[in-house]
Amino acid sequence: MTSPILSRRTRSRSWLQGKQKSGFAGFTIAPGDSGSVSSFATELKAGENGDITFRHGRIPPGSYLVFVAWDDKSIEWRWIDVTNEAEIRVDLAVDPAAVGELEVTIPASAKDRRVHLLPLDGTGQLPKAAGSATSLAIQLGNYFKGSHIEAAAGQNSVKFTAIRAGKYRAIAGDMTADVEVAVGKPAKTTLK
Repeated sequence: MTSPILSRRTRSRSWLQGKQKSGFAGFTIAPGDSGSVSSFATELKAGENGDITFRHGRIPPGSYLVFVAWDDKSIEWRWIDVTNEAEIRVDLAVDPAAVGELEVTIPASAKDRRVHLLPLDGTGQLPKAAGSATSLAIQLGNYFKGSHIEAAAGQNSVKFTAIRAGKYRAIAGDMTADVEVAVGKPAKTTLK
């Protein structure tokens, strides 16, 4: 099964810079922070102006979430549809100031206390070809630790801080809630 998430993970910049590899490519996005992306074949290019370019090759057609994370808190992301017809360019730029926060309430009777966030597309939907929202949210959590929080014992809510403004699906077990996060405005939702 093809992973619908193209992402960053922890590696150092010198590990793969500019070399064609299968699996991972590393880059540094801030002093003291490093990361990499995962795909079938990735090529990394670091530009003189500070831009970092990743070229993913041999990606099967489908819907993919492309994202970059900053300090495991604010992210820039976009859902894209890959076809065999043309190359797709996705420009992402992390703006640490363009973030909001979200408080998610979990019913006291809920057995699953870990809340995952999954970004939705611009219309507030999960692309039909993307697959199971729960599976995708858990998989995203493997790459981006800031996409999930476990409620502490005795607490019925979790708070995500410094997350990119946009539309999300909050998920815990079989409970979900869709919510929109705006810059500088606290958002709240309750899982059902």
